[in-house]
Amino acid sequence: MGEIKTKLQVLDRAFNIIDILAPEISLSAAEISGRSGLNKSTTYRFLEALAQHGYVEKTHDGKYRLGLKIVTVAGYYINKLELITIAQPCLWDLAAKLNLSVFMAIQDGTDIIYIARADVYKLRQIYTDIGMRVPALQTAMGKCLLADLTAEMQNVLISKTIEERKLGSTDIEYYKEMLRDVRRKGYALDDQEFMENLRCIGAPVYDYCGETVAAICASGTCTQISEDRYDEISKIVIRAANDISQKLGYKL
Repeated sequence: MGEIKTKLQVLDRAFNIIDILAPEISLSAAEISGRSGLNKSTTYRFLEALAQHGYVEKTHDGKYRLGLKIVTVAGYYINKLELITIAQPCLWDLAAKLNLSVFMAIQDGTDIIYIARADVYKLRQIYTDIGMRVPALQTAMGKCLLADLTAEMQNVLISKTIEERKLGSTDIEYYKEMLRDVRRKGYALDDQEFMENLRCIGAPVYDYCGETVAAICASGTCTQISEDRYDEISKIVIRAANDISQKLGYKL
C-alpha cells in the first residue's frame, strides 16, 4: 500500500508541474520550485524526467516550458472527438439503410477499441459498447486496420496475437495473405471468427493524409448477413467509409 501511495505522489507532483507550466511561456526551475512547494533538487529531477518523455523542454535561456508531446497527446484526443462527431451521422444512416448494427473502432496494438456505434436494435449475441476491446485479427474492422500497416509491423502484431490467443492457424503468412486480400477488395469479413452466428463486414476510414485512422462495420446474424448479401452490403459499407473519409479531408 505504501509503495502505491508513493507512486501516486510522484504522479501528482509531475502533473502539478505540468499544470504550473501550462499558462506560462516559460519558467525557471527556481520559479517552479517555489510554486510547487518542492525543493530545487527534487523539482530539477522531475523536470528532467518530464523532458526525457517530451512533456517539458528546456529553452535557450535555461528555463522550462511545455514540450511538443503535450501537443501530440492533445491532438490525438481532439482528432478522436472530430472523428466521432463527423462519423456518427454516417453511422446512423448506414444502420438505417441496412437495418443492421453499425460500429466504428480504432486500433490499439493487437486489439481494436470501439469508439462509436449506431444500433437499429441491440445485438443480443454480444455485448458491444464504447470502449470495448476485441482482438483485431478476429474482426472485420481489425483486419481493415491491420491491412494498411507495414509488413514488419504486421509480423509483430500477428506473432503477438498468435502467442496470446487461440487462433485457427498459427501460420503468420496465412494471416498476411488474408490482410493482402483485404487491401485488394477494400473491405473485410468476419465470418463467426469472434463469435458464433455473428458476421461483420468492415471498411477502412482514411484521414486527409491517406492514413487509416479507423474502420467501420455492419454487424448481424448469419441470417441477416447471408453469403448472397456480401457483395451488396460490402459496397454500401465501403461507400459509407469513403463518405466519412472525404469529410475528414481524404481525396478519393
